[in-house]
Amino acid sequence: MRETARGVIGLLMAVLLTTVAEVAAKEDRVARGAIRRYAPVREVVVRVIVITGLRQHRYPTDEAVLDEALPDAPAIPGARGGYAHEIGRAFQRPDERSTETELASGLVPGSARWWERAQAADVYAATLQRVRGLSLSPERTVLLTRLLRLDPGDPEVNEMLGQDLYTVFLREGLSRSGISSRDEETTLRLAELYWNLQALTWRQELAEVAVGHSSTAEALYGALRALELAGRGGRETFEITRQLGALSRWNNDASTALAAHEALLARLAPDDPRRGQVLAEMAWDRIQWVAWYRRYDHPWVAQARREATEAQALARDPVDRLIAAQAMIS
Repeated sequence: MRETARGVIGLLMAVLLTTVAEVAAKEDRVARGAIRRYAPVREVVVRVIVITGLRQHRYPTDEAVLDEALPDAPAIPGARGGYAHEIGRAFQRPDERSTETELASGLVPGSARWWERAQAADVYAATLQRVRGLSLSPERTVLLTRLLRLDPGDPEVNEMLGQDLYTVFLREGLSRSGISSRDEETTLRLAELYWNLQALTWRQELAEVAVGHSSTAEALYGALRALELAGRGGRETFEITRQLGALSRWNNDASTALAAHEALLARLAPDDPRRGQVLAEMAWDRIQWVAWYRRYDHPWVAQARREATEAQALARDPVDRLIAAQAMIS
């Protein structure tokens, strides 16, 4: 018997963007609350067990890889597939050593090597150019996610993904609420109002944080992370800051939301037409905090009404006036 085999994945666009994703380098493998970062595998060492001398037993070939896939396959002493059996090792005596010769097939732990952006610069650039020409769709989301596996901090890719997921989250609200309009922009603004109101309740639709369990929650938390990274990378805009504040509020983090919106208001000129929209956001931030902590006697109640009243007076768009008016009575 002998151990052999090293597999290398070629640098091809189709392979790079669909290759197996493994826990990225420097990511720990112990149980923890945060989601680990995964990256596409470039190279991995595979150990297999090869049996030789088979022709003397009338087999058509002299070598074969040991395969224990069949449940009733006869056991071969000293050789078996799969990872080394570690169960119970912690309970052995310190000086005790196993006399079994273990020849385990499988991936060699610690042998994985990952793709990095520098190694796939041409593929990365071509894929990014392709994504720029796509509208919001599952294909675009998948490609953006795979690009971020190569460069998690890319500001442009994070901005595109964050904006897409923000829209997906709003559309989730539309499907749940039944709100509709002929104008897409108006419809999405109404969806923001829906989530403002929904965030004041038990927030069951926002509390499902398990990966793969809720598309609504995944869109919310994915948009938060992507837009935060885009902002840190120098892509911060008025709309990204406003959306980050709204996402924080919907995530029951009213203090962070209010800080973002207050800073945004401080940067606007006194005659900026967007002041009314930001004032309405601040009013909703305070309402969210008051509602969650049941502090109905807090000074923020009156302050939120003043901000909502001013926002309604400054609003030029009917939807903005509606959002501000709803804040006054919430």
